[in-house]
Amino acid sequence: MQRLFKFFKKSDKSNTKKFESELDQLELENDGLRQSLASERSRNVDLHTNLENEREAQIGYRLQAIQENENFEKLRMIQKHRNDKNSALEKDIEANKKHIEAFKLLASNCGTVFDPEILKKFLKDEESQREKYRLRTMKARKMLQKAQEKKEGDQKAWSLCEVCAFQFADTEKQAPRVLACGHTICQSCIIKLAAQTPGKIKCPFDRVSTHWSDREIDICLQKNLTLLHL
Repeated sequence: MQRLFKFFKKSDKSNTKKFESELDQLELENDGLRQSLASERSRNVDLHTNLENEREAQIGYRLQAIQENENFEKLRMIQKHRNDKNSALEKDIEANKKHIEAFKLLASNCGTVFDPEILKKFLKDEESQREKYRLRTMKARKMLQKAQEKKEGDQKAWSLCEVCAFQFADTEKQAPRVLACGHTICQSCIIKLAAQTPGKIKCPFDRVSTHWSDREIDICLQKNLTLLHL
């Protein structure tokens, strides 16, 4: 019995050591797995952070692209405005050149030497004469308008074009059109004035220019509907 007891006792000690050794091995493996799990979690956090940074960068790129497109459109509009302005200036320069050539020819035919100062004085005198003629014409039109009102009785001054003294009407020729300065004249008179300075109209009352196009007259010069409905 004692031998058998010693045998089992020795066997239990051996198994206990074996179990303890296996337990230590398992704990070491668990520690390794815990470290691997912590490393994977840290890597996942880094990947998530990088992904968020990439998303923010993409949003920034998109906003920058939108801003660049807006700036490009603004620059394009500015360039278009400058090109239009340069074209208008070139046309004015060409017109002035033609006028100068015409005056040079006139001076040569008259046997005088071309002098810019003489030309300036001549242009100033011509402008003064035109202004006097315009004032006399306006005075005569007002007199005609008063006579017409007196003859027709109820007709009011605001219902007549101050240039031709004909009554406004919702027709192609007698439609009242508003100039940039605020004065209203009929479409027939506008076409006559536009023939003198293509592309723009000088108001016969205050000489303010109004740019227009005969193809887009309804856009450039709005109808004075108030006069038509009074």
